[in-house]
Amino acid sequence: MVPVGDDLWLSDVDHNRLVKIDETGKIQQEVNNLNRPMHIDSDGRIIYIPQYGGDNIVAWDGTILKPVALKNTLDAPGGVGVGFGLMAIADFFHHRVVVKTKDNEFTIGKEGHDNSSLYYPTDVKITEDKLYIADAYNNRVQVYDHQGNYLHTVRWQEGIKVATGVEVGNSQVFITDFHGDRLLVYNLDGQLLQTFQEHLDNPTDVLLAGGKLYVANYKGHSLAVFEFK
Repeated sequence: MVPVGDDLWLSDVDHNRLVKIDETGKIQQEVNNLNRPMHIDSDGRIIYIPQYGGDNIVAWDGTILKPVALKNTLDAPGGVGVGFGLMAIADFFHHRVVVKTKDNEFTIGKEGHDNSSLYYPTDVKITEDKLYIADAYNNRVQVYDHQGNYLHTVRWQEGIKVATGVEVGNSQVFITDFHGDRLLVYNLDGQLLQTFQEHLDNPTDVLLAGGKLYVANYKGHSLAVFEFK
């Protein structure tokens, strides 16, 4: 999910489209003919769409879809993050994140379960100095700097059952626990602060915007909205 201006866009995986919705959840616009779009992101103007079934990233400028050129070959990209001169892509079956800069491209991670390794990553968020990676089937979030150096792990002792989505606020990290039907809120040091459980049904993605938390429920085919300040 991403806000673009006053609009909220989200991926509709089963219908191979993006949808723009209003505050009531009514669909205002669609982008069709996609191939399993996953965790999207935007620079405020262009929406970047990982096509899990198409093994590529496409850019939507409001008029046309264009493929994003990459040196690395993707295998089922699960998420994309953009910001601070970077694009970071969760390369699901390659167990890595591909990072594209203005002049370079490099990868983060390898298949495994130790610190700095990844196991089916699905989402990426970029902050001013860090990359937060939803390391889905390691049930955690891994944190790296912009150069790809491992920093630390956001805690996994809470028994997360597939960490599918990640969001980062000014002082919190939000993780969707897909099979646990929860949203976990941590501080930036990895200490658990709060857990949301009501109205969640296989949550896949989370967005913090305008004092609200938006959580996409895959199984529930719904969007749960919570006040959060």
